[in-house]
Amino acid sequence: MNGVQILAYTPEWWPAYQTLARHAFRPPVYQDRPALLRWLYEENPYAPNGPTDLTLAVTDTGQLAGCIHKLWVPWQLGGTYHTVPALGNLVVLPAQRRQGIGRALLAHHFRREPYVLLPNAAPGTDQVYLDFNCQRLAASRERRLLTPLRAGWRWLSRRFGRASNAIYLPAQPGQQSWEGYQLTAQPEATLLGELAAQLNGRPGWARPHWDGAGLAWRFFHPLGPRYWLLYRPVPAGLAFAVLSLGPRRGYNIARLVAWETA
Repeated sequence: MNGVQILAYTPEWWPAYQTLARHAFRPPVYQDRPALLRWLYEENPYAPNGPTDLTLAVTDTGQLAGCIHKLWVPWQLGGTYHTVPALGNLVVLPAQRRQGIGRALLAHHFRREPYVLLPNAAPGTDQVYLDFNCQRLAASRERRLLTPLRAGWRWLSRRFGRASNAIYLPAQPGQQSWEGYQLTAQPEATLLGELAAQLNGRPGWARPHWDGAGLAWRFFHPLGPRYWLLYRPVPAGLAFAVLSLGPRRGYNIARLVAWETA
């Protein structure tokens, strides 16, 4: 790949990065906000290197042609514990995509880390990742809702308007409750500790390993992407769902990220 350097982010690249993010993701998006870098690299209790973990591809003319983010999360792998970077928000300018910049950005991290996670790999890219000796992780749960969580999802759909796989929610919900279900964007530390213990008890050779502080940062930090927690105590623990929020036409659309029917 001639004429392109792979560099670590420094603050003077912010204007160029912001322009690239807005071009790639179409505003309004969180990828072009200074808060994203602070959340990913300064507030993250697992991130070892700060904003320099944002990797840039720069042409010999000084143009920012691409970038990729790292999101560090603790994992249990076969009974041992590791802090693993998830690579995401890979962006390459359309005019530069035939130069192998995306592959070079991935390779930069594969050469430096013992483990790398690629969540939500794009369809049709399997061969690229196989070339890097990646292995696919099977989902540990079927993507379906079971009682008692289904009733809570129906309540949300009725309460906020659209009975489908995406429901519309107001931007600032506060604490909501209904027949034992609670809905919050700011879970208390005790609740997060219970949630972490339940998530860590799931079977599987490879899975995230959380504590309460890590969950608070990953899903409920004011600078990060917005999530809600829908939960209800049940005899075996918590029935819960973590809901991801994204803007659309003045509303936030909620989609399921993780759940447990206990």
